[in-house]
Amino acid sequence: MKRKRYIEEQIISILKEHQAGASAPDLARRHSVVENTIYHWKPKYGCMEVSETRRLPAGSIWRSAYSLIPSSSTSKTRVLPGPITPPAPRSP
Repeated sequence: MKRKRYIEEQIISILKEHQAGASAPDLARRHSVVENTIYHWKPKYGCMEVSETRRLPAGSIWRSAYSLIPSSSTSKTRVLPGPITPPAPRSP
């Protein structure tokens, strides 16, 4: 089955219906998406308005979300020598 892609305006209008009181299973059936997709969209688009998405360049929502994740080359990680062992239990 072909995957249907929704633009930001459509996603926000679906989420507005959900906030107005429509149930997630009902919305999922009407818009041919899985119910979990609606809950997946909520953190990304739930607080936005349609007018806000029109001001953004295409794909900027995704780029801004992924720009917060540091790449492996920029992260400051250290490798500890040897295995990590739990502390010895204290005697009372």
